[in-house]
Amino acid sequence: MNKILAPILSYGIYKIPNNELAYDPETHQYVAACPELDLAVAGDREEEAVEDLVEAIKEYAQDYLERLDLFAGNPNRGAHLPLILLIASCVGTHPLLL
Repeated sequence: MNKILAPILSYGIYKIPNNELAYDPETHQYVAACPELDLAVAGDREEEAVEDLVEAIKEYAQDYLERLDLFAGNPNRGAHLPLILLIASCVGTHPLLL
């Protein structure tokens, strides 16, 4: 998979670098990923992949907060809490953009 321009996920003035957007020639799809949250999605178009990643981030943040004891206590997911809290504070007041 060849990486192309890596967009930045923005929450108001806070930016999370390292988000990735790549084209997979084997599946003929674009893959958008947020490594900080271990999330990745695929779409037929760049815009579709990016929009789906934003939705996946929102859904993950909501699920994380609804099951906080499970996620925060998990060694693989506990480190996500500060970012989840930031996302939760911005959803509804600032659009999530890539």
